[in-house]
Amino acid sequence: MQIIAFNGSPRKNGNTAQLLRETLNATVELGATTDFVHLADLEMKGCRGCYACKIEGKSRGRCVQQDDMTELYARIEAADAVLFGTPIYFGAMTPELKMLVDRFFPYLSMDFTSSLPKGKRAGVVVTQNQRDAALYEGHLHLIDRALRVIGFASVDFLVSVDTIGFEPMEKLAGETIPKQAERKAKAKAELWPKDLAKARELGRSLRGVA
Repeated sequence: MQIIAFNGSPRKNGNTAQLLRETLNATVELGATTDFVHLADLEMKGCRGCYACKIEGKSRGRCVQQDDMTELYARIEAADAVLFGTPIYFGAMTPELKMLVDRFFPYLSMDFTSSLPKGKRAGVVVTQNQRDAALYEGHLHLIDRALRVIGFASVDFLVSVDTIGFEPMEKLAGETIPKQAERKAKAKAELWPKDLAKARELGRSLRGVA
């Protein structure tokens, strides 16, 4: 089994990346081969809505833009499962991940049938600074719907709450920062081992093991 992971965080070793790697590690232990892509390293543009991928001819089903996304299509198509990771920035996925998802548009025909190879599973790792796991459920629902419309057979989520990627917090401005930093440290000590365990569960799910 082949699994490709896309890190939509600008941080290569932040919370999102760590959870993605833990998920992949669980699949490797079950015999999968993995691929990890840090999206911020790529030279890639968003979908420009030209509809060339919908026109009869050699461009149909393919994006005509030539950039780092071009070679990723084959790796995505060869994968049995695709893992997406993003922190929540301003209530939504990062621009890096949104750009990737938008570039899946060539797989959709005008009647919304999909040319993505059948049976692919998707996993989505989400990290958020806020404590309320339900706060961004609306946005996660949109991600779920988009991936299913694109053609993924299943979409499983891991949501890690009360995280922060900025270190050290004491450099931030504000009188409440020291108290927040102390509370965040306590929260991470309590929640992070559980999140790592959930990441391994997600990996087993992607590998098809209950």
